[in-house]
Amino acid sequence: MLAKLFIKDYKNVNEPKVRNAYGILATVVGLICNSILCAAKIAVGLLFKSMAILADGLNNFTDAGSSVVSMLGFRWANKPADKEHPFGHARYEYITGLIIAFIVLFLGFELIVSSVEKITAGEKTVATVIMMAVLAFSVVVKFGMFFYYRSVSRKIGSGSLKAAGADSLNDCISTIAILVCTVVTYFTEVELDGYVGIAVALFIVFNGIKLIKETMSPLLGEKPSSSLVKKISEEICAYDGVKGIHDLIVHNYGPNRYFASVHVEVDARTDVLESHELADTIEREFLEKGINLVIHMDPVIMDDERVNALKQIAVDALKNIDESLTLHDFRVVWGENRKNLIFDVVAPYGFRLDDKELVAMLDEKIKETDPAAYPVISVDKDFAGR
Repeated sequence: MLAKLFIKDYKNVNEPKVRNAYGILATVVGLICNSILCAAKIAVGLLFKSMAILADGLNNFTDAGSSVVSMLGFRWANKPADKEHPFGHARYEYITGLIIAFIVLFLGFELIVSSVEKITAGEKTVATVIMMAVLAFSVVVKFGMFFYYRSVSRKIGSGSLKAAGADSLNDCISTIAILVCTVVTYFTEVELDGYVGIAVALFIVFNGIKLIKETMSPLLGEKPSSSLVKKISEEICAYDGVKGIHDLIVHNYGPNRYFASVHVEVDARTDVLESHELADTIEREFLEKGINLVIHMDPVIMDDERVNALKQIAVDALKNIDESLTLHDFRVVWGENRKNLIFDVVAPYGFRLDDKELVAMLDEKIKETDPAAYPVISVDKDFAGR
């Protein structure tokens, strides 16, 4: 509903300007809601001397600050590429998500300290109906914010809004705990404020650590999603003339900002200009879809029975070692008394054999079948994580 009112062409979420508008609108909504909750809770916390409610209000204050940080992140991320940053500035959004995560973690530790101090000091909380009404109102608002942030983050693929949504859910859970504590104190006069504060703080710390891991991963260079890899692979292989692909590498420079490279296999008999035109066509059409793709053409011999037979020996030897191993760029250099089998092997990360051990074992198994074969093997890693 809000997107229809405030965002032009709101359905075109893959357009950078539309996506940016979604992000800014979400942060403005968060800023308004958190400011209202912050003012109400701090006022009630000070008036009735509730450490838990006061801390919850300060939590909303940091959430409002986080909304400002997120807003700046979306604005900075939309800056065009320049000489210093030729791949653009979209990773600013990941950085702002990381800042939010650290704010959540800091708040959790501060709440632990404040709750322990209240327990040791033996302070009493005066529970009132007004306190319970404010807390109940906060739960409703925070639940609404959680679902709103989650919806928008899924729609535009935003890590910072996902972090904000998780933080809203944490706030909702902590406020529910404080509300239960307040109700118990109101009817029984049992003092639970400090203990509930510690429990809520530990929950916040746990989620803060989780958010830090999630937001740091794309900054460090995480593997692309399996769905994206599958989509790229299937679309390239669908072109007439493409016999296979390998060495796919995808770099992420922000949400929906992809740069990729791949080796595309073509029949060696095809005219080189025709193969070059095929590569240009694929690159151009992928760029229209938002992926800057660079293709390296690999001519492969398709109809040489001797080469195919030797390749099958190498494939069988690989499968005998481990089903996860694959090979590519297979070619043969013929000598008078030997056959040099030149190819690359793709081994998954964490494979049980190191590269030297794998090459030695593969060499041995191939020579068991054909003693005149001399493998020349390079070991690659699968950067696409397939």
